[in-house]
Amino acid sequence: MQKVEVNIKIIILFFSCITGGFQINAQISPGKLSAAHSHLEGLSNCTQCHEIGKKTPNSKCLSCHTELNNRIKNNKGYHASYEIKGKECISCHSEHHGVKFEMIRFDTKNFKHELTAYKLTGSHQSVDCRKCHDPKYNQNAELKKNSKTYLGLSQKCNTCHEDFHQNTLSSDCASCHQTDKFRPAPLFNHQKSNFALNGAHKNLDCKSCHPTEMRGGKEFQKFSGIAFQSCASCHKDAHAGKFGSNCKACHSEESFQKISGNSGFNHNLTGYKLEGKHKHLDCRSCHDNRNQPPHKFQEFLLIKDIQCVACHKDVHDGKFGIDCKNCHQQESFRINSIPSTFDHDLTTFKLEGKHEQVNCKNCHKTKMTDPVAHQQCNDCHTDYHQGEIYRNAEYKDCDDCHSVQGFAGSRYGLDQHQKGNFPLRGAHQAVDCKSCHLKRDRWTFNLPNQECRNCHGDQHKGLLPEEYYKPTDCRSLITTAPPRVRSGSVYTNIPPVWNIGVWVIVTSPRWSSWMIVLRVFQAICR
Repeated sequence: MQKVEVNIKIIILFFSCITGGFQINAQISPGKLSAAHSHLEGLSNCTQCHEIGKKTPNSKCLSCHTELNNRIKNNKGYHASYEIKGKECISCHSEHHGVKFEMIRFDTKNFKHELTAYKLTGSHQSVDCRKCHDPKYNQNAELKKNSKTYLGLSQKCNTCHEDFHQNTLSSDCASCHQTDKFRPAPLFNHQKSNFALNGAHKNLDCKSCHPTEMRGGKEFQKFSGIAFQSCASCHKDAHAGKFGSNCKACHSEESFQKISGNSGFNHNLTGYKLEGKHKHLDCRSCHDNRNQPPHKFQEFLLIKDIQCVACHKDVHDGKFGIDCKNCHQQESFRINSIPSTFDHDLTTFKLEGKHEQVNCKNCHKTKMTDPVAHQQCNDCHTDYHQGEIYRNAEYKDCDDCHSVQGFAGSRYGLDQHQKGNFPLRGAHQAVDCKSCHLKRDRWTFNLPNQECRNCHGDQHKGLLPEEYYKPTDCRSLITTAPPRVRSGSVYTNIPPVWNIGVWVIVTSPRWSSWMIVLRVFQAICR
């Protein structure tokens, strides 16, 4: 017995020496700091970046790098992107590799610029980084002092490019121009301006109305401040004002020589403005003596609210109301896409969550009016769980656990788990779901074999006789009596050292050799 106690004391002393050695070595720097951090060399500066007993926390880095800290807090820039946010700074910018070590390994060719919230397109993709990230374009006076920084740029075009329009138009260049080249301006839509181009105006060269001149010593094309309130602003009045200034009352923009059939008549006075194809119809197409009017052209006199169905057949049979203009235009009944004004709630399927962002054609493969199955989610969506959920009679559709806001995440919580065939008890309640249910990068919830050792293994195999526990049920382990060890073919009660948490397995009748298994070495841990 005395020999056993002596051996144990030797082991405890040995572990104490090792532990003390580690504590001493931990105070020694693992290497030189890079040039940028060289002013922090020395043991007295360790806590500037490190916390005792912990890794280097992000808070230490960001306490110095305040500009990055502010951008992350405001959810701006590369370090706030989904690929970077939440990472430890040292995972990309490690230290103690020598003075010449480059902490920022910036691969300009493969850098994902879109993570900065500014995607490079067109000609920007081939421009050298430093062409834009030049201190002279930096909008931040403090950051401008650092010639190597990539921060401080504005996303406005005129930060780097000269304003060709010399402040006569909006500073939002991207509303008209693309990054491929400055001219032409393909995004500009003259139809959305204060002067829509119609008729012969569509075929005119821009310079016919927007002349080029020299201003401030530079070429300048005038796009603003041009009078267009009446035809006479550009065209000579052949009638010398005899017929007023409303030329369109008789003439069209197709040609001055083309005279309209309803010359001089202002149809707006009827309360029904002619738009789209209605403007080109012969008057008698609508005024055809229907409803037996008291006078000519008074067919609609007694109709207070003239709707499309007054003349046109409703192909939808009233399912979507009578305000056809919610979807259709008067230019043509045919539509290329459902406009945002369409109220999908009028159908039997209300659009909510992510469904509101889906292109109509993703669901309506053929005609928009053809029926689409939608009673259950898997009428359109692939069953991620491959049928294993539907085996449970309580859950029949995806919306029992998921929402239309997104498939990721689940409403299935602890309360529901407790009603299942494996209620969570004890430490299981704190275990992350994916520890049990994420297998080979796929979530699965059909776990037929729920024995403890399937997840935890048999921790007692070879250490305890099976007469003290059932390998298939850890909860059967006998803990009230001290375990016995095997000596040859005889089991012997373990020596009193059991009380300090050490198991001694006797491997020979003479107790001449020992194998020590540390189960709960409380003395050292303390």
